[in-house]
Amino acid sequence: MNITTDKLFSLLKEGIWKCLARIGILLRWIVLAGAAGVVLGLIGGGFARCITIVTGFRITHPWMLYLLPVSGLAIVVMYRLDPSKSGTNRVLEGISGGKYVPLRMAPLIMISTVLTHAFGGSVGREGAAL
Repeated sequence: MNITTDKLFSLLKEGIWKCLARIGILLRWIVLAGAAGVVLGLIGGGFARCITIVTGFRITHPWMLYLLPVSGLAIVVMYRLDPSKSGTNRVLEGISGGKYVPLRMAPLIMISTVLTHAFGGSVGREGAAL
């Protein structure tokens, strides 16, 4: 097989452009992943800060424990008012079975976890860790 120099350079040039295109795609994904990491890190940090604040407040105000049933009712109402009628089980099914989980579930779970901590309730490992 006889390949001319021009053909060889043409193939080489084509290969380089394909590699550069793939590097561009890789860089785009790196930027998107970095941005997602920053946003989700800020959300997670804010959530952790909220838990710390409400726990500290509850420790200095032990009477709040008596309002735990009211907090529980508020959480039930929030979940009942959710149009998708989904709860923690829906999130667990989404993780294990690939089912759709509405985005509004994240703030709902976070708010209910903060309320539970604020009034002295216990949140299991499937709480806001989801």
